[in-house]
Amino acid sequence: MHFSDNAHRRAATDRAWKFRPVIETLQDTFHRNFVPPSVMAFDEAMLPSRSTFNRMRVFMKDKPHRWGTKLFMLNSSKTSYCIRFYTSLVLAMQLLTMNFYNVGTIMMNKPGLREAILPLKMKNGRRASNKRPAHIPRGTFEVATSKDVPLVKAIRWYDKQGVHVLATGGSAEYDRIVRRDPLTGQDAELIAPRIVKDYQILMGGVDVHDQLRLQRYSLQLARRYKKYYKSLFLGLIDLAIVNAYIVFTCGRAADGKLKLSHVVFLKQLHLELCQLQQEDWQHILRHRGL
Repeated sequence: MHFSDNAHRRAATDRAWKFRPVIETLQDTFHRNFVPPSVMAFDEAMLPSRSTFNRMRVFMKDKPHRWGTKLFMLNSSKTSYCIRFYTSLVLAMQLLTMNFYNVGTIMMNKPGLREAILPLKMKNGRRASNKRPAHIPRGTFEVATSKDVPLVKAIRWYDKQGVHVLATGGSAEYDRIVRRDPLTGQDAELIAPRIVKDYQILMGGVDVHDQLRLQRYSLQLARRYKKYYKSLFLGLIDLAIVNAYIVFTCGRAADGKLKLSHVVFLKQLHLELCQLQQEDWQHILRHRGL
């Protein structure tokens, strides 16, 4: 099974050439059949692959499947929310000129952050630990606003450690958030800026997508191939099926119908692909004595 011509001149330079037509078809389909909401989450995802022939293979220690092909996914999560690896002042300003509001945790070594909200430098020039000082209670936060662009805010909020957020949208007003107490293990309410609360609630679209794609009825994990690109192809099919389930669920909600579970949707999809009805499935089960 091949998806592209290995003799093509792009085969030597395009690492995804083995299944480039599949990628382009899926991207075009996704664009045509889904209207993005106002709030999106941007994060990394992984197509599992341990094959040494896979030139796109990377290692990510924090992922359930550590070896594989990394994807950058933009997911609905109800402004654009980013994790700290991507967030920077330059990116936030560029998005703002395009009328996109950005909220994201930010790494402390990014240039342009106000010194007052960063950990103090030690004598050797390195920054002190990001752990919350004992004399500062959990829930304490500080806000720095740009003089030139008032929409740009930098926030340091203390949970167990300092959380640094850069935002060009959202509110820094007082709100409350539920966090687990590391000493007692009980849930406790903390004061937090509304931006942090919104981030905690909404920055999970990619994680939910991964759960549906890799932890429930995955075609890629159910079948092994010697050719690495065939396994990645099934991973892309898993991705398309999850997107189909999301669009299907949105359609039912718009029609006032109840949401179908993931397994019921997959069962219905299998029947339709085989041009079978529910009655045919019941007949097959009776014939097999199940």
